[in-house]
Amino acid sequence: MGKMYFPDETAGITGEFKVVWIEHNVYNGRVKGMKIHTDFSVHNAFYKTGALAVYFYYRNGNAIQDINGRFCASDQQVATHESFFCNKDNKRFSDLVIFMPYNELHVISGSLLDFQLVIWIENVVIARSELYHFSYK
Repeated sequence: MGKMYFPDETAGITGEFKVVWIEHNVYNGRVKGMKIHTDFSVHNAFYKTGALAVYFYYRNGNAIQDINGRFCASDQQVATHESFFCNKDNKRFSDLVIFMPYNELHVISGSLLDFQLVIWIENVVIARSELYHFSYK
């Protein structure tokens, strides 16, 4: 019997960011933080599940490291995400909102920070945003 071939199920899937905006000093219940709003599209991803992730960095480019295991990626970089589902081939998400508690950034007041958005489909990165700057006060 020959080798079995399983085509890459994410081949041809693309994503693009249209607009990103931030609300600072907002509350989610009793927790103060920031809301990151994102308008983005995913193409050729019918019936696929994905995630919009946000990764946080110091302005010098170093990843901010998590200290409590609550808002982090598998490499312990401070991050958070929201899952989504593509119910059609070309799906636009005009305002997917991700809340990030300030106390989970683990930095001191006055820190100059960046974040980057990443679109994942089935554990494959299909798009990365530019870096967005903000200061934590």
